[in-house]
This record gives sequence, structure tokens and C-alpha cells, in this order.
Amino acid sequence: MTQAYLTGSSEGIAVYDAYPESDSGDEKNYIHPPAVVGNVFQKREIKIKDANDKLICYTNGTLSDSNRERLQTALVAYFSREPAGIKLISRKATEGGTNPFTTFHFSMWSRYSTSGKDAPSDVHPYHLRAAIGTKTNTSQFFVRPSSDIQDFSKEYKELCDIFGDVLHLMVFIALAEFTEELKDVVTNVDIFPLNDSSPISPFTSFVFNINVETGAHRDDGDCGLCLILVLGHHTGGELCLYEPRIMLNLVHGDWVAFDSKSITHFNMKYSGICCSAVIHSDKTGIAHQKDGNGWDGNNYVL
Repeated sequence: MTQAYLTGSSEGIAVYDAYPESDSGDEKNYIHPPAVVGNVFQKREIKIKDANDKLICYTNGTLSDSNRERLQTALVAYFSREPAGIKLISRKATEGGTNPFTTFHFSMWSRYSTSGKDAPSDVHPYHLRAAIGTKTNTSQFFVRPSSDIQDFSKEYKELCDIFGDVLHLMVFIALAEFTEELKDVVTNVDIFPLNDSSPISPFTSFVFNINVETGAHRDDGDCGLCLILVLGHHTGGELCLYEPRIMLNLVHGDWVAFDSKSITHFNMKYSGICCSAVIHSDKTGIAHQKDGNGWDGNNYVL
């Protein structure tokens, strides 16, 4: 039986003893925990754990009404300018099919980096060639900004300016609450250059989803928990966690933390405007921290 615990209270709230075993995304096949549905998220922090006391998810609805209204006003005003040609779309839950949505991936990452494993230590990387005869790709030796940070640097700065204080608060709360789950995130931060001013530090990635409607997926490349801030006034759009069969009816200004690499998740159809800001870290940073992706032993690589 899944248990929900209110932060600051020892009261355990029973959710359900069982749920239907179905692969369907139909709402009836997911549980609406009686203690964590509707507006009950507001003004509360709620942890949902499994029978082994392992965290399933954490929800936070403590953002003030004034800050929620500020975020809504800023969201609508910013996208009314159609930055990078993107505009908000008010959807209807009755629309059929899967609607496309736009995503900015603002990351400092070491994914797809050139590995120095087994490379000679006394040869400069510029003089090395791969076994297939191609020149070594030295542009991907180190942690680097994602293409979206480079191509949409203006939008990145503007979104950080608008939502940075709330994102920073989310990170602060999560780091204090989940020291064990986020230990790898914290230890990885020292390897990421140019990240000191980021509102999501020590996390390395900030994803902004516009008109979001995701299919069922896991984020296999994530490290630790991911944090998701719900933005925009809408109805529906519940976040579904497949394996525990939990549907979270989050509203504008609420946020949630869960293990996105282990739990399959997606959101339901919605009416209105729905966006999200996702904070996470990439697990490839662990390899870079360990030995610089294999280049620490090279005499010419600092």
C-alpha cells in the first residue's frame, strides 16, 4: 500500500490497497489519492512513499498567490512577443491525436564527449586520430553548453531572469530535503564551468516546455531527482506516474520532484495554457568527474 506523508506530520494517509493493471492511459486506471488531489496541494508539502519507505514523489504547493499571479502575468507577457517564433496555444482537452510542443534544452553537459580511454598519454590530442582514421573531435572534450544555450542565448537569459528566483527556491528546498537522492548532483557541480550564476545550480539542465503534452517516457540520462514546475492556467494536464499508478492534479505554481529515470511519466490532455520548467542533471557528468572522460592521464590536458 502506498503511503502519503504530510511534511511536518507523522500522520500516514492511506491511498489505495491496489490499482488496475493496465497499459492504458485512461484516467480511470490511475488513482487520485484522496489526500493529494485537487487544490489540497496548495500551501502544503506532500511526500508519497511506497511500502518500503522509498520516495515515489514529492509535491510542493507553498508558492504564494501573489507569486503565482506574477508568474502567470510574466509567462503570458513574454510569449506574447513570440520569442524565437514561439507562441502560447490555448488547447482543448477534447482535441484528438498528439499535439506537438516546443522545448528549450538549456544544459551544461558532457554527453557524447570524446573519450580518452586507452589514448596515449604523451601525445597531444590534436595529433591523435580515431581508429577509423578521422581526426579527434577536440571540441567535445569537456563540459559545454548545449546547442540551445548557444543558439537561443537571449531567450535563455530572459527565461532565467523571469523564473530564476522560483527555480532557485525549488533547488534550495530540494537540496535540503533530499540530501541522499541528490548527492551525485551536488558533487558533480564543481566540474561544470560557467555554471556559478545559474539559478538551478548545482543542477546542470533547465528545460522549458511550451504547450507541453508528453507521451509516456523515462529520462534514462538523468542523475538523481528531477524537479518540474507547472506553469499556465489550465484544467486537466495531470501528471501520471505509471508504475505506482498515481495521477497528480498539479496547478500553476505547484512543483513536483521524482525519479524520472525510474518512473515512466506523461501528462493528460488539458484545456487552457500549459507549460513547464524542468530541472535535472545529466548522469554523464559522473564519468567526467571521475577521470575527465578518460583524459586526466594525458600530459597535455589540464
